[in-house]
Amino acid sequence: MLPVKKFKKPITINRFDYREFPFFIQKVDLQINLDENCTIVTNTMEIQRKIKFQDDDLYLNADFNELALIDIILNKKKLSKDNYIVQKDFLLIKQFPDSGTLTIITKCFPSENLTMMGLYLSNKNFITQCEPEGFRKITCFPDRPDVMSKYLVTLIADAKYSTLLSNGNLISKKILPDGKKEAIWEDPFPKPSYLFALVVGEFSCLEKKLKQLMAK
Repeated sequence: MLPVKKFKKPITINRFDYREFPFFIQKVDLQINLDENCTIVTNTMEIQRKIKFQDDDLYLNADFNELALIDIILNKKKLSKDNYIVQKDFLLIKQFPDSGTLTIITKCFPSENLTMMGLYLSNKNFITQCEPEGFRKITCFPDRPDVMSKYLVTLIADAKYSTLLSNGNLISKKILPDGKKEAIWEDPFPKPSYLFALVVGEFSCLEKKLKQLMAK
């Protein structure tokens, strides 16, 4: 029998405690290299500071019970540990510029994730559940409903998986030189992180034509 993780009691957030997020995250480019034991997520974000917030550091939600940090790259330069703070539930980038391209590379562990939140396995298929706060178990991000971004998602998975699915429109799919499958999905409409979804697995498809159904 698998062990059951204890869930923390939800924290009450009052309306009067609300504070606007100081940055726009205009575009999110996710590359997710799926593996049952260790999935690598490369998250590249186009970020711009809001004019009325001049001194704020960049605060990102992250669940480091489920994530391991590999690298942080800002405007093509790798950040040293002096430039950021990692705690169990957040990542803070110090003195973030007025605009920049931030890449965060993390790894997560779907086969060990028993919370049924974030990225996990169900019947040997990859499934996500991001509502309400599961996206922070996949990558570091302002995991809140008032941050709206456009997503480009590249899924890479073993050739045995028949379906590589995410939000939006399928842009391309191909077999990579190492034999893995790649599918790129683009969602043209800004959305909050809790609406992100992917499904990757071995699925069969049963089709019937409308005329055949009407003939019965």
